[in-house]
Amino acid sequence: MVAVLIYPMNALAEDQLDRLRGLLAGRGIPFGMYVGKTPEDEAQVRGERMPAGSSNADYQARRRQIREAGQDITLIPPEERASRKAMRREGGQPRILLTNVKQLELLLTRGKDVGIFAEAPLEFLVFDEAHTFRGAQGAETACLIRRLRTFLRQGPAEVRHIATSATMAGAESPKPAQDFARRFFGVDAGPRHARPGGLRRAALERAPQRARRPPKMRSTCSPRS
Repeated sequence: MVAVLIYPMNALAEDQLDRLRGLLAGRGIPFGMYVGKTPEDEAQVRGERMPAGSSNADYQARRRQIREAGQDITLIPPEERASRKAMRREGGQPRILLTNVKQLELLLTRGKDVGIFAEAPLEFLVFDEAHTFRGAQGAETACLIRRLRTFLRQGPAEVRHIATSATMAGAESPKPAQDFARRFFGVDAGPRHARPGGLRRAALERAPQRARRPPKMRSTCSPRS
């Protein structure tokens, strides 16, 4: 797993999942969404599964057929891990995971799920609608970020942290977003960029990766860890 994308609402995660289907179908990059409604077994997955080996062109052509027929069918590319068991399967972990804060915490505490992160070379940790992570919820989520990095045996500078928000940063005043990202992610060193645009974002850049070490879980949550 190289990227974890966190959304405050499942509707936002589902919207992004649909976009990833169109982008990654036929590309050979496994991805998945783990939220409360994610089915346990593949047999419970609702939708039409594209056959293995399907190309992106095959996926787009079939999606056009469904749209033109006015059908309400979810088209699932072969790369998508659409059930919890598929994501837990050894070698079946998604490279890109979409989830929410509650489910991320459960993934790190449930024995049957924690293997999803085993040996994960995490490179990107993304929080959408970052302005919603304020107060007690923001503090708890900041602690969760540190727990995730601790489990993966990665320091703050080894992951690229990205917070997106339409209200937090502006071209004239990026500092509030930079200060929030520094506290939220616990990254004190290295460049921090606030990039205004249609979707304003504050991004913290990561340092070069170090050699991987076996994951080890320990309890920690300090502002600078």
